[in-house]
Amino acid sequence: MSRRLLHSLCRTQSKPRQLSFSVCLPTEIHFSIIDHFEGDILRLRRLCLICRAWASHAQLLLFREISLRHDNYERFLALLSTRHYLGRSVLCLHVSSWRLWNEPKLRILDSITLTTSLPNLQALDLAHIALAPDDIAIESGGPQWRFISELQIRFSKFTTSEAMIAFLALFPRLENLEVTQCRIDNLASTGPRSAPLAHRIVLPDWHLKHLALGEFPPTPLVDWLVQEPAELRVDHLRILSVGTDASALNGLLCKIGGQLKHLELPELTSRGRGQQVALSIKPCVVLSTLTFSERSSYDRGHGIIHTLLDIASPSMLRTVSFDIHLDAGYRDTLWEAIENVLIADGAFSALETVEFGMSGIADGRSSFNKLLTAGEHAVFLMKERLPILEAKGLLQFHFESAPTNAEEVNDGRVISDDTQRPSMWPRQIWSRMLWKKEHPPFSTL
Repeated sequence: MSRRLLHSLCRTQSKPRQLSFSVCLPTEIHFSIIDHFEGDILRLRRLCLICRAWASHAQLLLFREISLRHDNYERFLALLSTRHYLGRSVLCLHVSSWRLWNEPKLRILDSITLTTSLPNLQALDLAHIALAPDDIAIESGGPQWRFISELQIRFSKFTTSEAMIAFLALFPRLENLEVTQCRIDNLASTGPRSAPLAHRIVLPDWHLKHLALGEFPPTPLVDWLVQEPAELRVDHLRILSVGTDASALNGLLCKIGGQLKHLELPELTSRGRGQQVALSIKPCVVLSTLTFSERSSYDRGHGIIHTLLDIASPSMLRTVSFDIHLDAGYRDTLWEAIENVLIADGAFSALETVEFGMSGIADGRSSFNKLLTAGEHAVFLMKERLPILEAKGLLQFHFESAPTNAEEVNDGRVISDDTQRPSMWPRQIWSRMLWKKEHPPFSTL
């Protein structure tokens, strides 16, 4: 009887209660976690639906970078009229009005200038715009434009040279400027060199970390940069097209060459092939990085050799880089002659790196695409063609982009540098055998 009573008491005895609690993180930690999703629009939109606190912070991240077109800019202006705090979070603004190309005024930019306040705007990207001297954006200009540090103008149209230059002069604090593929209407009939400015437009005291000049507006813009007595400093100059007459660019290099550190040049033809005035980089006395953009096999390296020979000796050049496409006939370039220039007479004694930035896929001319990826083939080829630079340890290879889904079309393997994987001597021997069989030694100049 006592045992039954003891068992019953054990069954009815209450078990110890387990304490349950939840950890409540501070809101600041929540916001720090949300900050890691900046740029992920879909994820930020989902976070806006969880709670009001998350929605307010996620909306600020969503409005860091805004793209306006002809079909959404009115909705954007209406939203800012009711929620003024969102305008303070806009850091980068992209404006494209290709539907309004033929209209006399740039309606989108004028509307933003007059009705909105973007006090923290830092970058402005304009595409397919049309500006005239009597536009509101040129005559008055909102105060928010005066604090922009990055300006990019692409595929745009200006009625006169004054319109383009007066618009650029509205940005006194620029650090990055890119003007590419633009057009000036009145320039075609008068000629690029016979249309001086009607009145003097003062050049701001710019110290540009990056300056990029495209094909169509180089002469009026470059002439203004050269002729204005105001000080202009440029750290990185990118030239997208030189043309047959490089006198304007030579004048710009004479003005900024004393401080220019990085120069990026397009594909250059050899001198004497229809060129009236060739590009000269002799004024670039403190140049430390020189980049060549090789897009096809038309040059074959003659322009590169003449440019390297144009550098004053002894040179302070530490890095020479080449942008090549794996499907653009890069194997036809005279790399042996380029190597001879880089190692001859100690003119480039300060040289530390010769970089190859590669992109694209194989062009299909190789008979061993199934054994080697395009990246491995290019690395082995360059090491064979540049043995002295390879022996000194100066060669470096970088793959800037990869095909869709990061895979090769031919063999389905990811493009990668052979320096990032274990050495595979069968592939190296096979590559050298095929290279010597299909490509006899190139003759130098």
